[in-house]
Amino acid sequence: MLRRLLLLLIGTLLLGACGGEASKPSLSETTSPKFEATSTDSKSLRLRDVTLALAYIPNVQFAPFYVAESKGYYKAAGLKVKFDYNFETDVAQRLAQGNIEFAMMSGISTLLARQQGLPVVTVATINQKFPVVFVSKAKTPLAKPQDLKGKRIGLPGHYGANYYAVLALLHANKMAERDLNLQDIGFNQVQMLLEDKVDVAVCYAVNEPIQLANKGEKLNILSVDYPLASDGLAVNQKLLDKDAKLVQSFVQATLHGLQATLDDPDMAFEVSLNNIPEAKQGDSKLQRKVLQAALEFWKSDKLGFSDLTVWEKTQEFLLASKLLNKALPLEGAVNNSFIQ
Repeated sequence: MLRRLLLLLIGTLLLGACGGEASKPSLSETTSPKFEATSTDSKSLRLRDVTLALAYIPNVQFAPFYVAESKGYYKAAGLKVKFDYNFETDVAQRLAQGNIEFAMMSGISTLLARQQGLPVVTVATINQKFPVVFVSKAKTPLAKPQDLKGKRIGLPGHYGANYYAVLALLHANKMAERDLNLQDIGFNQVQMLLEDKVDVAVCYAVNEPIQLANKGEKLNILSVDYPLASDGLAVNQKLLDKDAKLVQSFVQATLHGLQATLDDPDMAFEVSLNNIPEAKQGDSKLQRKVLQAALEFWKSDKLGFSDLTVWEKTQEFLLASKLLNKALPLEGAVNNSFIQ
């Protein structure tokens, strides 16, 4: 009798265990990407809190991250992601101090931070092209860099991506900053250009030019014809050493969100609107155009790939512009192993 009771008890436990396991879908059974989970116990319901610093206000330009969250890709990786909106000026410092786990920042910022001894590393490139352009009204000729001479050129300030784009254009065309009439105007490019207070504005390609065109303005747009390491995901080297699986899972979940955004921009737009309540009260058609323009900067045969040739050219420009004091080993600044 005792033996029968024991056998019955064991069978009941086994059935209970099988039933509990079957009720929980595996990664392959969901729409999530097939990647390794983080060091978080995949059998528990606890998610690991991580912070992603985004260098702007909530915007459809961050659609891949919103999609990764909405579709459950981060959750499948055992992560609960907090979006921290800020500006890039202090992101590298916060990353180096360990106050945040991940940050969206340009390759230029990564190199400049490493010069200061900050152990930050780019682990995936999101924007495959540098998204800064020079914009003028149709009446102002702007076909080549030399056309900038003698023009009033407005930019947010002598810092950040807009200013680096100016310096890169000067470097590529053997021009000097004294050749240009640069004016700090804050983030008022649209208004200043419309009111003819500047002749040319240095703009984010998927923002101000679209706003101006939406107002009926015919524009001339001049791109920076020089390869620059653009916006990507950066982490602290200490985190790489301590928890590479966490980095791998976050990068893979984000890239899956990026692919889903490219595959279905309409879905990505609706998801983005849920993360930007004020966008619903504004011109949603304009925001849809912003997203459409951003898609062209994200496309790549290998999503997240960081081209070392571009990084070499970026460092060459930074050295020539005296923003870097000496060449840095690029193998420490950029890592492609997490996009596989």
